[in-house]
Amino acid sequence: MFTLLNANAEFTTACSGGISSYIAPPGAAKPYAILYPDDSMPTQTQGNPATQEWKDVVLSVVATTTTQAGIIATLARGILDNYKGTVAGINIKYCKYEGVEEDGFNDELKSAVLEHRYRLCVVL
Repeated sequence: MFTLLNANAEFTTACSGGISSYIAPPGAAKPYAILYPDDSMPTQTQGNPATQEWKDVVLSVVATTTTQAGIIATLARGILDNYKGTVAGINIKYCKYEGVEEDGFNDELKSAVLEHRYRLCVVL
């Protein structure tokens, strides 16, 4: 997902502060994005092939305004939702938008934050 977002010129232009994994670098300029897996373990559900694994990933957009965060998150959703293919050697059976995790102003960061959750199905 990180590779997909970084390869898209429209996204990287809109998210001029860059995209990081897990945590933004100190002093990152807004707007920026953070991509991280949630804390749960990957799941393999009954009735599905043992060669597939499901994992939730969260994209957090940090911006000056909620409008700006929304524009960037919408761009990311257009790139990631329903994606199928191989990225950086990982075979993604599908990437599905699951909804909003957080949407509002974060007092600690003094920034607008919008988080989207995606469900990945990876072929092992």
